[in-house]
Amino acid sequence: MLILAAALIAGAGGAEELRPNVILISVDTLRADHLSCYGYSRATTPNLDQLAEKGVKFLDVTSAIPLTNPALSALLTSLPPSQTGATRNGLSLRPEHQTLAELLRDQGYITAAVVSSWPLHGSRSGLARGFDYYDDRLARKYYLGMKIERDARWVTRQAQARLVAGLPEPFFLWVHYADPHRPHLTQSDYRFHHPPGENSKQARVEDRYDSEIVHTDRWIGVLLDDLQRRSQHERSLIIVLSDHGESLGDQHFFGHGRRLYQSILQIPLIIAGPELPAGKEVSAPVHMLDIAPTILDYLRLPPLPNMTGQSLLAAVSADQHPEPKPMFYETYGMAVPGLPGLKKRWSQTGPVVIAMRLGPLKIIYSFRHRQWELYNLEEDPKEEHNLFDPDDPEIRVLADQLMQWYQARNSSSQSPPGL
Repeated sequence: MLILAAALIAGAGGAEELRPNVILISVDTLRADHLSCYGYSRATTPNLDQLAEKGVKFLDVTSAIPLTNPALSALLTSLPPSQTGATRNGLSLRPEHQTLAELLRDQGYITAAVVSSWPLHGSRSGLARGFDYYDDRLARKYYLGMKIERDARWVTRQAQARLVAGLPEPFFLWVHYADPHRPHLTQSDYRFHHPPGENSKQARVEDRYDSEIVHTDRWIGVLLDDLQRRSQHERSLIIVLSDHGESLGDQHFFGHGRRLYQSILQIPLIIAGPELPAGKEVSAPVHMLDIAPTILDYLRLPPLPNMTGQSLLAAVSADQHPEPKPMFYETYGMAVPGLPGLKKRWSQTGPVVIAMRLGPLKIIYSFRHRQWELYNLEEDPKEEHNLFDPDDPEIRVLADQLMQWYQARNSSSQSPPGL
């Protein structure tokens, strides 16, 4: 196990050194394969590329659910959405579930968050719990008649203002950028154009989407540079990730939310900090629920007994891949408006799609369409060839395993026909 230079250790005179700061940077709707450090052909993320060179890049990471508040509630609790209660945007994390912010504050951390997406508003999400300071003001993009986010420049400036105002160390700072989320807008300084003749809807959407990524990366770089000037960068564990990805025409679909394909689930994960190796890549499959236990393990703090993820430090320090286990996914219907009656009713409805990944195999069941899908991700990473065969006994075992997981979390559930 790693021995951390900044970990809590008793000094010769009985004094204790501070644990590292923890800086969590999340970017809404950022799919991994559109970062240049993940092999994308466009130079979209020079600042994140530099961070990856200084730390550890995880190549195969998936979100628990392609919805913002449910995903980040799962991240901060290491619990699946069906357990947290935050199954849709607009439904709050249940109060009995302790978050990473609450755990760290109990350990003496000062906690602050600057978030920029409407589902993360403290009154809607339940995620303000545990934060000494939680800035959730919105102003910029309108979508379906709602203010939905703030610009990356504003987010960075507010995070900088919090640092200037004073965050005694050790601190936990969470900064959430929302720009790559729909509606995708072209940033005036970052315009991309596909070659002449490639004027499809997918090409136009990708141009705007990539423009938003470059804009976000620029302002993340400003924040990281500021931390460097304050000499806080080297005293901090920095985690960069996304809540979920985005389909840009994959499977003839644009968006996210109600589907569980890899383009929507796969996210980047970069971790850098004292005593972590530089430029390392981890190829083993990783689930979002593993991240909170990893942060706590790095700080030499025990996870909560009910956390379902596993620490990734062994994979980082000793090239020991995490213990293979099924990884489960779920997603639910539309966001919940702020009406108490609807919230109660919709909080009791089940998922529209569930999925399980075991090794290279991924099985999906849609309750809405009463349809099974099975893909071999090694041979078919774009999930274009459905291999599901109800007469194959090995496939039936996978289907039964997925349904058992689902039924254990949904008391009114019924098995789909054909099993």
